[in-house]
Amino acid sequence: MGRISPNIKEDAKVTVLGSVVGEGIARPLVGDMWKTKRISATVLRVAPDINRWVISLDANPEIEFEVSAGRMKYVSVTNNNLNNENNNVPEEPIISEPETSISSDSEQDEEETCVPIVHISDIEHASPRQFFERFLPVEYIMSTVISSTNEHARASERLWKDLTWMEFMRFIGILTIMTYVQCSDICDYWSTVPDTGGVALEFGQYMSHRRFRDIVKYLKLTDVPTDDDDPFHFARKFHNAFNENLAKAITLGSFLCIDESMCQWMGKIDKGPFQRKIPRKSHPIGCEFKTVADAQVNLLVQLDPCEPPEYANKKKLSEYSATIATMLRLTEPWFNSGRTIIADSWFGSVNACTTLYKHGFYSILQLKKHRYWPKNIPHDITDALGSAYGSFVSRTGKFDNVDLTLCSIRDHKNIVLLANCSTTNLKTEITRYIKGHGNVKFRRPAIFDEYNEYRLAIDIFNSHGACR
Repeated sequence: MGRISPNIKEDAKVTVLGSVVGEGIARPLVGDMWKTKRISATVLRVAPDINRWVISLDANPEIEFEVSAGRMKYVSVTNNNLNNENNNVPEEPIISEPETSISSDSEQDEEETCVPIVHISDIEHASPRQFFERFLPVEYIMSTVISSTNEHARASERLWKDLTWMEFMRFIGILTIMTYVQCSDICDYWSTVPDTGGVALEFGQYMSHRRFRDIVKYLKLTDVPTDDDDPFHFARKFHNAFNENLAKAITLGSFLCIDESMCQWMGKIDKGPFQRKIPRKSHPIGCEFKTVADAQVNLLVQLDPCEPPEYANKKKLSEYSATIATMLRLTEPWFNSGRTIIADSWFGSVNACTTLYKHGFYSILQLKKHRYWPKNIPHDITDALGSAYGSFVSRTGKFDNVDLTLCSIRDHKNIVLLANCSTTNLKTEITRYIKGHGNVKFRRPAIFDEYNEYRLAIDIFNSHGACR
């Protein structure tokens, strides 16, 4: 059996998830989010079975039940409020041992982990085409995109042959191949001479070049008339249908990653106020989207176009700050699901962490830490780090009635994470090459393991060329 923290003893204050307690007891105490909210309890005594304890809920001491150590989270007796001024936050020594080690090293986490599930009938025998179509808003495309494109084309081309679903799918297929196979001239895609990497693509066997260009010319993604007050009107309705379908197409896993993606500008549409130029991107000019992905399978599941403030302020949830409103729009289909949000420093703040919690999410967010910024974060969190690589320091406290953990570690860069979940128990041993020190080994807290495991989901998705 692994080591059990001495913190777990009689009269120790702990919390347990409502799902451990059961709906009948938890729901009256914490409401509809009873499965994912933690309830305060007190340890009464050791249970007969190994690594199990008898606890009682603080709200109802008469009820006693037995739980494993892995189901309990130790509550520190000190309360360093993150909202305190810096001189009220005591210095803490560099932590070389787990701050709150509750579960044994050998015990598996008993809490259920969601596994992503794609909703396709007879999935074991589904074809690649069925998977592809499941992630498209097929109904919207057939009822709006194809009909609007045909209507627009007939107004200009008397002999226009109506676009059909199968022809539209061939059109999408050609566009998809174009994102992966780069040609200097679009005519090369229809060439029968193997000039493109020794391969003749011969798109003409699927669609003539002229037909392809005509579809591009007359393509309409919406049946909404031009709106001068909305620069994204040409695609907003399609975008909404796309998001709605994705939310229904897959049951997400336990971890979601929020980041950004660029949709490459191909010259079809005049660059409007929604177009961005970000030189560090592989495709620096295009439409920028904030996106969320299932971090276990690196699959994008929602996107939100970046727009100037005068337009963004008209979108849903604009009563929040721009960053928090974006995060909430992206995660709205999964409010109160108890999933964990992973996001980088563009999204990280105390208000974001607490707001996500109040909408039913746990979160691990990176912070850009400067000495006196962001607000409500003690400036000495990075100053307190030891000189040795792998040293870390943490603070715990409440902000807006939400328990938060702030943790910083000395690595290649000093990283600061803010979370309303996870733990600072030491977990994975990693090796870093440090100039002047050679290979350095150290164990890092679990909170950094979780963040690093899931933080690249959007980057991996983007690297596949999916947003070109």
